Amino acid sequence: IDGDLNDDGAADITLSALSAPGAGDADSRVVTVEGLDEGASIEATLIGLTLRDGATALNGGGVYVAAGDALTFKDGAVTENRAERSDGGGVFGDEGARLSFENVAITDNAAGGSFDFGGGVRLEGFGELALIDGEVSGNSATLEGGGISVRQDASVSIRGSVISDNTAARDGGGLIVDARTVADIDGSTISGNATTDANAHGGGLHAGNSAVLSVSNSLIEGNSTAGDRARGGGVYGDAFSTVRLTNTTVAGNETAGEEAHGGGVATWHTFGDSTLELTNATVTGNRTTGLDADGGGVYVQSSARFQSSIVLGNAAAGEGDEIGEDADDAALTFAGANFAGADAAACDASASAGAVNAAAADVFAATAAFAGTTAGVLGDNGGPVRTAALRGNASNPAIDADQGAVANAVIVTTDARGEDRFIDFPGAPGGPGDLGAFEVQTGVSAPPAALGLVVTTTAGGIDLTDDEISLAEAVAFANSDPDALAAITFDASLAGSTIFLGGAGAIRIVSSLSIDGDIDGDGTPDIEISADGAEGSGDAASRIFEIDGVGAGAEVLLNGLVIRDGAAEGSGGGVRVGPGGAQTQAGA
Repeated sequence: IDGDLNDDGAADITLSALSAPGAGDADSRVVTVEGLDEGASIEATLIGLTLRDGATALNGGGVYVAAGDALTFKDGAVTENRAERSDGGGVFGDEGARLSFENVAITDNAAGGSFDFGGGVRLEGFGELALIDGEVSGNSATLEGGGISVRQDASVSIRGSVISDNTAARDGGGLIVDARTVADIDGSTISGNATTDANAHGGGLHAGNSAVLSVSNSLIEGNSTAGDRARGGGVYGDAFSTVRLTNTTVAGNETAGEEAHGGGVATWHTFGDSTLELTNATVTGNRTTGLDADGGGVYVQSSARFQSSIVLGNAAAGEGDEIGEDADDAALTFAGANFAGADAAACDASASAGAVNAAAADVFAATAAFAGTTAGVLGDNGGPVRTAALRGNASNPAIDADQGAVANAVIVTTDARGEDRFIDFPGAPGGPGDLGAFEVQTGVSAPPAALGLVVTTTAGGIDLTDDEISLAEAVAFANSDPDALAAITFDASLAGSTIFLGGAGAIRIVSSLSIDGDIDGDGTPDIEISADGAEGSGDAASRIFEIDGVGAGAEVLLNGLVIRDGAAEGSGGGVRVGPGGAQTQAGA
């Protein structure tokens, strides 16, 4: 159905469930997508329509998509619909449904019963959701997912969109993704969302049990929780979840309740360990205000890894203005340089032992007084989202402090705006690459020589200063461009060699690529990869490959390799393939 009559990319036709404008008599949804033949799925496409005023006691106040069916919606709106006693105020996708929205505004809808999910969108398990250049704003849910709620084992991709001013009584004011769902958010703004009740976590984003949430080149701003023990004003990761923030700014978020930890970000481990990874992230101007509420910027109860990130200018009513942690269970890793506060008191003891101290006035281009400290100020610095610019001075300790010899490094080649990440600032010590989500563009581009796809050394880890290319470096470079379909090979001089990973740990693959160790093409392996530190040492503490296709999934071809000596506590002693990944081994 095409309602864009003049092809200008805007809706020209409105479909309302009312009998007349303002009548207030709607008693049905607006659109139902449901194949008549049981077991046969259908695909519907809507273009240039505004769907409004639906009201039903069933799922899907505005739109219902049946199990296994698909809806593609472009250049339109879903607004002011109500699922009065069910889920999906705007849109409901039943189990296995596929929902795709492009340039669609989903606004002011409500899941309005007693315990309902997804004010804007509710997707049941095993489905797919794509939101491109869209908006999900002003929606509400009486339970979880004020903007979007996604159940288990689903796939979510959000690009260039805004999720703002949504409200949920419980978890996930803006978005919640639940068990084993894999969600990828890029170039988007998550702002002004809130949860209202006690124990209601994730004002902006909530990653549920075993979910994987990856956010890149985005802004998480001004989200909040209000109740006691309501953790993670901006982002929350539950038990067994993985939360990854790359080139992302977390600013101006807060929690207000007693023991409501993590003004910006919080992770938890009620039933099992969660994982938090911050890479070139900036966390500033967040706070907790309630009694005994720790971690103004970040709170960690399980494991967290900080690489080339800035956590600075946050405030906590309890302990850890910048980073707070559970002293018994948290494990923090700082890879390379990271900033976390102007003095040791800004973090608890274990956090401050691994982070570099800095003052906000020395780091950010613009600052403002905030809750008794000084925070970086957001600005329109180009790119898809606002960022906190760095002070452009060679004395700024965040400039040219990024790349170097870092175990398991994630190589990021652009900043949140899409600008070159390898700018060598004149007069600044160290190599190119700044900390945080913003790269100062004064200077010349100087990417490390070791960025390439032909492996030239048997070194197990990453050292971008040695002019050699290790396997870990080649994979990290391939990961930085997921669309490149990289082919990694080995220099002929390495035939018959063994790469010992040792303390460098597993090689993580997140994009589609191939690794070919059959150097002479005779169908037999020429390269061996061992998790030990040396031949026969027996000290392996990791698997060899971790294949984890974030969002779209990764397809990996391994050829001509011997993979040996791996030792991992979890599944996959040699190789683990995560949700959405695929691996093929040939001649191995």
